[in-house]
Order: sequence, then C-alpha cells, then structure tokens
Amino acid sequence: MSANNVRFIGVSFSYPASIEPVFSSLYVHFPVGWTGIVGPNGVGKTTVAKLAAGILIPTTGCVAFPAHASPRYCEQETADPLDRASEFARDTEPQAGKIRSMLGIGDDWPDRWDTLSHGERKRVQVGAALWLEPDILVLDEPVNHVDGRTRWYILTSLMAYRGIGILVSHDRELLDTVCGSCLFMRRGYTVQRRGNFTECASQQELEDAAREKKYRNALEVYRDMKKRAAMIKQRETGSPGRLSKRNIAPRDHDAKSKIDGARLTGKDKAGARKANVFQRRTALAGAAAESLYFKRREACGITFHGERSRLRCLARIDAGRIPLGPERHLIVPDIEIRPADRIALVGDNGTGKSTLIAAIVSSLRLDDEEVVYIPQEIDRGPWERARAALDSLAEKDLGTVYSIVHRLGSEPDRVRFSNTPSPGEKRKIMLAMGLLKNPSMIIMDEPTNHMDMPSVQRVEEALREYTGALLVASHDPVFVKNTTESTWEITVDGNDTVLRMLSSP
Repeated sequence: MSANNVRFIGVSFSYPASIEPVFSSLYVHFPVGWTGIVGPNGVGKTTVAKLAAGILIPTTGCVAFPAHASPRYCEQETADPLDRASEFARDTEPQAGKIRSMLGIGDDWPDRWDTLSHGERKRVQVGAALWLEPDILVLDEPVNHVDGRTRWYILTSLMAYRGIGILVSHDRELLDTVCGSCLFMRRGYTVQRRGNFTECASQQELEDAAREKKYRNALEVYRDMKKRAAMIKQRETGSPGRLSKRNIAPRDHDAKSKIDGARLTGKDKAGARKANVFQRRTALAGAAAESLYFKRREACGITFHGERSRLRCLARIDAGRIPLGPERHLIVPDIEIRPADRIALVGDNGTGKSTLIAAIVSSLRLDDEEVVYIPQEIDRGPWERARAALDSLAEKDLGTVYSIVHRLGSEPDRVRFSNTPSPGEKRKIMLAMGLLKNPSMIIMDEPTNHMDMPSVQRVEEALREYTGALLVASHDPVFVKNTTESTWEITVDGNDTVLRMLSSP
C-alpha cells in the first residue's frame, strides 16, 4: 500500500439496528490533499468519514492506513469539545497562538463550553484539530454555524494543511477552494473523481445523462420485444379454445379434420415453444434494462400551509438587557413581531442570536400548534421528544411526514428504521412534522446547517410562498435575501452586544 493513502478495500458497513447496509463493497482511496465527500443527507458520508478516522470498524472489507497514522476526526455536531481542547487553549507555543488568533478563540472558551454559541464551539473544534497536526484530518461540516469572517479563517487554515484531508461538506465554495478530488455518494452508487466540486459535478452531470440515455434505449428495446412476444404468442398459440371442437357444426368435417391434424402433428406445441422462447428473451431484455436503471431525483417541492394570525402582535419583548453570560449582555430595543413580518437575524458568532430567539420563543402569544420552531442544533433531549411524537402519529400523518422527507432528498425507509439518523435527517423530520400544522409563525435558527444543497433550495422556495410570520437566523446571505424582508443585526459594543433593526436584508 502507498504510504500516502487511506484505502477502502471492499468495505461494507451496517449499523446494528439497520435493516440494510449503509453501503456495500466500497473501493476508494484518499491521497494527500483534500478530498471532498458530497451527497444527500443520510447516504453515508459521515459513516465513511468515521471509518477513515478509525472510529468505526467495517462490517466486511478493510480500511488500510499509512504506517503509524494518527487520524483525527472533527464531528459536525457541537455538543462536546474535541479532546485536548483545553490543552490547545493554554498552549503557549507560537503555532497554537497563531491558530487561536486567526479563529478568535478565547483562552477560557473550553472551560465555559455551555455558554459558547455553536459557532464559537465549532471554532474550538476546528482549531484544536489543526493544532494537533495529524497526518490524517477528517472534518465533518467544518463551517456549519460560523460567521463569514470565521469561515474565511477556516478556509485559509485548511488550504495550509499538508496531510491527508477528508472533508464532508455541502458548502460549494469551500469544496471548490480546497479539494483536489471528490467522492460522490448516492444510495447504491459511489464514484470518485479528480478535481474540485464544480469540475466533478459537471462530469457527474455528463455521466448521469449518458447513463440515463443508455437506460432509455434498453427500455425501448425491452418494450418493443414485449409487444412482439405478445403478438407471437397470439399468432402461434391462439386462444385456449383454438383446438376445441365444441363450437364446430356437427357436419363440418373439414374443420374437425384440421384440428385433428394439428393435435396429431403437435404444431400447437411447437408454436407454444416458440412463443415461450421469445418471452424468455424478452425477460432477459427487461433484466438488462433494469440493471441500467437510472432516474434523476425530481426536485419535488414542499409547501408550508400557513395561516396568518389574527393577533396584532405575536411576540413582544420590552427594551432592556438580556444576559449572555458573566458580565455580558445583549442590549435590545422594544421588540414586536407582527403576523406578516419576515425577519432575518444576523450577526457574528457569540453575539447572542440564539439567546434572543430563545427569549422570543418564551414571549410568544401563540399556542404550540401555531408555531414551527427548528433550533440550531437538535440535541438529544429535543430529538427524543420529536421521535416520540413521530412514533405516536396516525398512519396518514406518518405517511405525509415521510413523503416530505422523501421530497427533501432522503430515503424514508432508512430514516424511519434508523436509530442513528444524521443531523440533516433529524432536521428534515422536525420540519416535516411542523408542516403537519397550520402555523402562524415559523422560527428557524441556522436552517441551512446540515442540509444538503437541493434540500436547502426546496425549503427556500417553500418559505418564499409562506404567508405567516417568519424569523430566520442565518449566516447564509443568499438564503436570507430570498426568504426575508427586514433585518435585525446584532453587533459588538464593548463587552456587550446591541440589536439594531434595519429596513431590508
């Protein structure tokens, strides 16, 4: 094995509670430089990443590492800090100081993890992983949660990395900037190509078109043979009563003689054999077409059937100071959300966006059934409650939920029977359950986190048509521009932060 590759040799992997493997017989290699792993939520990207980091063990096959390899995995969720994060924060060596400075990491951040924003936590995770200088670095959605400045710092840091890098991401710009190859994953189909995301995606489109054309040609052959087989069967064997004398006139001796001759010579049996042979050939043509089966996923949309509230005010917070931690506050003016407001909440990591959303949720004058709230991170507690609610749904509503999940690009059966859905799949399930309501208000904290690109576009399209109140906290400027009409910006003012209300996004 080359000393500069991580190689998957016939790797298959199944989770204990899964009814089918995540993938089977996977052959792929990860050379020095960055390789992007892209594909829909739930297709197995994180599983490949954890296998490449040595966290998971293949069900069959093997993962071959360079000698004395020291893989390091940085997960996409931010519940826990990377091990040795405190050591990284206190390291006085120049390299550690440079990374902390670039990412704006405070010395005490690992010690007050619970008070950090998800974006600040992500900075610590990525910073500690880079500080350790592993020869194999696996990053799962490293720019989730982070603001634009931090995102640029992370991108610059990744470009300077010289080991074997594996990057799971839905961020097109990040993949284009740092990756020299990409692994494309879909259910039952995996291919690796050289080039950045845009180059590889263009090649993927060409190959998809060729594969689809080949399938359609094979299907046309099969359908033509099927028609011919039916005609031959009709001509050679006729109707079941063709050799019966039941309906022949008693004195029609010529007709009776012909039937006797056919029975004696076995011509009817020869015709039947000929028809059967052609039917078998038709079945083989059908199997050949099936083996080439290819269908592009249709961009089926979703719809928020909202109802604008009759209340004049949906939520209100008086001007004042909201605590953000020891000796830090978010200073807010009078806040009032009306039934038709479409608000974008923007600001750097740690300025208090999620804290403000929590305060707004607490001040809502709407019933729970009138609100859809998707938090920034779906931690264990919220997910367990959502899962219990999902399991208690009537069969009709459950079917609707999984239909929406399918339209958002994930396989319903995998999500339904999996005990380990991906963060993106959890978000889709909670969103789909919210669509069962007729909400007067939708609140989303970083809605594009963990979601694949087609899903983000479909959510965006649905929100554009939604008629109720909308509050979105996001670092995605395109999503904000396409879904909201006014902007609330939180900026730093000394030790505190300040909310300012602007007229347009």
